[in-house]
Amino acid sequence: MAYVTMSPELVRKAIEGIANVLEPEQVKLEAFYRQFKCGRCGGCYHKEFSARHAFPEGGEHLLARALLRCSACRALFDPFSGLYVEMGNPAAVPPAIPIIRPSSE
Repeated sequence: MAYVTMSPELVRKAIEGIANVLEPEQVKLEAFYRQFKCGRCGGCYHKEFSARHAFPEGGEHLLARALLRCSACRALFDPFSGLYVEMGNPAAVPPAIPIIRPSSE
């Protein structure tokens, strides 16, 4: 089986006048993802895709959904359910109670 690449000019003419329905959805999803910071350590998230999570039943999303991975503690967060899929590295999470060390005086 041989694949033939269409010329870019023919492709542009073929899609001319057709509305891009994916771009507005992508803009909404990006804004949704940017609002989150890691609840465990306060770090920044980056998107990560999982085939088991990308397209939920019901088909409400046109684009694949992403999970969010913390750059600092490596926790994996599902922004759609609010659940942590993986807890990441507990050593990277600051303690909830500060440790007070007595002075040497």
